[in-house]
Parts: sequence; structure tokens; C-alpha cells
Amino acid sequence: MSRLDPLALECLLPLLEESLTPLLPVRVRVTTEREDALPLCQNGEPVAGIRIEDGDLSQEEISRWSVAVRALAQEIFDRLLREKTLAGYPGVGLLTKMLEKGPLSGLLLRLSSPPFPERAFRLAPKTFFLPDGGKDYLLKLWRGGETFVSASIRLESPEEVEESVSLLELAELFGFSWLSGKAARYLAELGLSEDVLTVLKTLRALNRKGHTLVLAEGPAPSLHCLRNKAKTHLFLTEERAFFALEMQPQEAAELLTDLHLRAGLIEGRHGECALVAVWAAFEHARRLAEERTVFFEPYSLHALGDVYFDLGDLGAAKRAYFFALDGTAQPVDLLNSLALVMIQLGDRQAARFFLTQATQEDPNDPLLHYNLALFLEEEGKAEALSHFRRAYKLAPAEPLYAEALAKRLAKEGLWSEIIEILEGKDLGAEGYYLLAKAHYETGNLEKALGLFKKTLDLAPQHRLALAHLALLFIQLKGEYSLAEAVLPEIEDAEGELGELAQDLKILVEGTT
Repeated sequence: MSRLDPLALECLLPLLEESLTPLLPVRVRVTTEREDALPLCQNGEPVAGIRIEDGDLSQEEISRWSVAVRALAQEIFDRLLREKTLAGYPGVGLLTKMLEKGPLSGLLLRLSSPPFPERAFRLAPKTFFLPDGGKDYLLKLWRGGETFVSASIRLESPEEVEESVSLLELAELFGFSWLSGKAARYLAELGLSEDVLTVLKTLRALNRKGHTLVLAEGPAPSLHCLRNKAKTHLFLTEERAFFALEMQPQEAAELLTDLHLRAGLIEGRHGECALVAVWAAFEHARRLAEERTVFFEPYSLHALGDVYFDLGDLGAAKRAYFFALDGTAQPVDLLNSLALVMIQLGDRQAARFFLTQATQEDPNDPLLHYNLALFLEEEGKAEALSHFRRAYKLAPAEPLYAEALAKRLAKEGLWSEIIEILEGKDLGAEGYYLLAKAHYETGNLEKALGLFKKTLDLAPQHRLALAHLALLFIQLKGEYSLAEAVLPEIEDAEGELGELAQDLKILVEGTT
């Protein structure tokens, strides 16, 4: 028998105690604490303990009952293991028992091979439900390159357990590794749900036999006209539908154009991923300004990767982006997107490679230099400054790059340069704070006063600006009231704010 999962033990022990109580004339408690308790074993190894807790019994009577209690408890425990667990995991029966207490939210997962999760219900040999959400486990699987499909679900009743597994089939048909709540809503808006699984599989089977597969959007009369020429169709909404057509792809494309439909199209015998491919071509077509038919191509996977990424599926996004690398129409954008995926997956080496590649592909794109600079700054690399400077040089009027460079220069104490960069620009709160501090540090206190006030207009809770303003009120106006009000809020702060608090405290205490 497989090793017992900790969650299985947690679920089984209350059931065991519940089963024992009416059968014994003595009170017992089943616990995971094994010290000074009768051992309860699985595969010959103690996993829990049984205590006789009956104050009316003498020690001799407890000892006499111990053999019978342990034997009965072990027999019932073994039966529960057989009936309620699957390969060491709590099974469907235990999950439905738990659902009697109330709804459960978590991750439904189908995984072909280990590493299998811990603290999960096993609904079938390769299907699990993780009641805690499982986001950390998802990251582990993505980082390990595992093949799996999963969906975030909420189970309201025992009847929904088996029904929920069909959601995995929908996710798998459309290439997801994780169907988040956001992703499920996105598919629902397209008109895709578990209710249409049978027709979707029929469409895929017809494509295997040579039918051209189309996902089209447009006027309802045009779609109904196309329906008359289709072997099978599936209307998702009044203005969106799938079609399996017995015609050559080019002929189908011409018909779609004549009908003024926006569509994705793949040729027959595309393979197991036919629905993913036609959806990718459709998402590609939706990006275009004009209505037209898009034949599936590598850039289609780039477009679909962006959809996966937006829906939180890092594994599917990474896979789509890699397949698109050899033929995307926007290689720089793709490299940048791959870097963002790798950052979230924790693969910083790969992220740096893709960001660097992107800047080499298009050295005049300020956003690429800005993204690389932020990445290098997080790693504490001095070369971040050169990329901040490059981004600003390429787009000096853009506050985003000006503020980013100023923030980096502030670490070097280059206040005069900060003033040159930020002066006269329409800034955000952080930009005005940096400009105010630059004037403060270079001795232009009146100018700094006005800019700190502007910072607080945009961000009233900006504590650094507030502390500086309190200092300036003392230095320029001899007013201590703001400092006295601010000090209790910041006197225990650390870093720069802590230093300002000490300056204010010295000045305030000097007046008393």
C-alpha cells in the first residue's frame, strides 16, 4: 500500500473515532500524537494513536480493554483505508464527506507522472483536487517543465465532484495548463463551456479526416449562410461559431471574405491540437483592424501566448511563445514577453537573456532598455544605469523614463542632473518628490517647499515628502506644528525616513 498522505490521515481519524464510539463501552480519542497511546498502523508503521479516556475506569481496567480497543480500531482503520483512500490519498468519498460541511475552493489537477502533490484528494489515478488553491504547486510544475492540465474550481456540493472533471477536458482541448477563474470567464464570453465538449470533439475528429476547421465571427446572416455549407457547426454566440467545411482552405478563405467574416482557419489533418490552432488563428485575426481570414501561422501562437499570459497561465504562455519564436511578425515584442514569463517563473538567467536579445534586436526602443534596466536594478547590477540613461535619451519627453533615471541617479546623489532631467515635465508624485528633494539637497529650499506640497497633493500619504515639508516649515517659517503632528507617525521608522524623524525630533525638543 502507498504511503499515507497527511491529508488522508486528517480526514480518516475523525471517521475512525466516529465509527468506534457506538461500538465500545469506553470513551476513546484518536489522535496524531502517538506518545503514551495505543499505536494505529499503516503498512506496519505507526501513524496515529488511540487513547482510552474514561475517568470511571481504573488503570487495570484500561489495560484490560487496550488489546480489544486497539484490535477493533485497527480493523476499522484498515477498512477505511481500503474504502476511502486511493493510493494513499483521500478519495472521492472523503471529499464528498468534507463538502457536507460547506463549499471548497481549490485546484483540480490532472498530472501524468510524479511529482504528485501532497495534501490533495485523489479523484482518479491521475486526477487530484488540492483544497488550498495550489498556486505554489503550479509554479513548481511550470518550473519543472511538467505536462499537466488544471483548473481553479469551487465545489458547492458532493454532486459537483465528478461533474467538475469535465472542466479539465475543456482546458486541455484549448491548450491550457491552468484554467484560472479569469480564464474560465474568458472562455465563457467566447461561448465555450463543458456543455459543448461533445461537438468540439466532433469538430476535431472531422479535422483529422481532412475537413477545414474555421472559427468565425461576424453578422449572424453570414454565419448562417456558412452553416449551410458545413459538415458540422457549433454556434457559440449569435455572432461567433465553429465550422468543419468539406472544401480546400483557400476556397474556404475566399468564401469567408465574401461573407465579411473575421476568422481563424486551419487545414485538414492538423493533429491533436487542431482546436488550439484554430483558436490561435482566430485570436490573431481579432488583432487586425480589418475583417479578414487568418491562416494559422507562428505569429498566431504569439497572439495566443499573449492571451494565455493575460489569463495567468504561465506554462501555456511559455509554450506558445517558444513555438512562435521562429516565425513571429513581432520578434522584439515576443522576446520581451518571454522575459516577463521567465521573471514570474523565477528563471532570471533566461529572463536576462531574452531582455538582452530584445535590446539587440531593436536598440532604439526605449521600453526595452527600461525593462532591462529594471531587471538589472533588481539584481543590483551597476550596468542598470546605462540602460536607464539609454531609455531616457531615446524618449526624453516621456516622464516614465525620466523618473526612472532620476530615481537611479538619486542613489548616486547626482541632484543637479536630476533637476535637469525632471524640470518642466508633467510628473507623477514620485517624480515631483525626486525633483523637490534635488532642489532641497542643492539648497533651493523655497522651490523644494512648493514641490513637496505638489507631491502631497498627488499622494497625501507620502511620508518622506511630509517629513521634508515639516523640516522646511521649521527652517523657512519657524513653524513647529506640522513637525509635532508628523513625529508620532514616523519616529520608529528606519532608513531615510528614520533619519528625517531624528532631525525633526532634535529640532522639536530644542524648543521645549
